[in-house]
Amino acid sequence: MEVEYVAFVMRFRSVMSRAYPVPDCRVAMRQRANGESRCIFPTRPSFHYPTVCVQIPPRASASSVSTPPGVVSYAVPYAKPIQYSASQLQYENMKHRCKMLDSENQRLMRLQHELVIDANRRVEMHVNEIRMLKEDNKKLTGANKEISVYQQRLHEMEGRQTELLNENEELKQLCLYLDEQRQRSFVYRTEDDRESEDLGEEEKKIGYDRNDDGTIAQIHTF
Repeated sequence: MEVEYVAFVMRFRSVMSRAYPVPDCRVAMRQRANGESRCIFPTRPSFHYPTVCVQIPPRASASSVSTPPGVVSYAVPYAKPIQYSASQLQYENMKHRCKMLDSENQRLMRLQHELVIDANRRVEMHVNEIRMLKEDNKKLTGANKEISVYQQRLHEMEGRQTELLNENEELKQLCLYLDEQRQRSFVYRTEDDRESEDLGEEEKKIGYDRNDDGTIAQIHTF
C-alpha cells in the first residue's frame, strides 16, 4: 500500500511540475523573512496552485512543515511506523518464544545425545573391567585352591618330619645305650680275663690241676 502511494505521489509531482513551474524556494523564504505575505515572482503573476494534503507524522511539529500562503506544499514520503494490535503482538511474542524454545530444545537434545553416548561408553568400559575382574577372580580362586592343597601337604610333611625327628632321637638314645652297654661288657670281659689269668698263675704255684670233668685236683709235689 505504501509503495503504491509513493508511486502515485511521484507521478503527481511530475505532472504538476510540467504544468506549473516551481518557484524558487529561497526567494520565497527570503520574502517570508522580510514579512511579505505572499511570494512575488519577477516575470509571472501569482497563481493559486493546488495543494496535496499529507498526514504529518506525530514526531514532526506542525510549525516545521507549515507552508506560507501562495506556496505549493509538496508530498514528502516517510516511513510509516508499523502498528501492531494486541493479538498480533501476542502472536509475534509467542512465535518468538516458540523459536527460542525450539532452539533450546534442540540444544538440550544434542546435549542429551552426547551425555547418553558418553554414559554408554563408560558403561561399556565398566562392563569390560568387570569381565576382566571376574576372570582374574576365577584365576585367583584356582590359585587359592592350589595353595590350600600345597599348605595341607606341607603340614603333612611337617608332621612326618617331626615323627622322623622323634624316631631319630630315640634311635640316637638307643645307640648311645648300646654303646655304653658294649663298653661295660668289654670292661667286664677284660676284668674277667685278668682275673682268670691271675687264678691260673696261682694254681700253678699251688699245684692245682684240672681233672677231665673240669674239677680242680691238688697236685702233691715232693
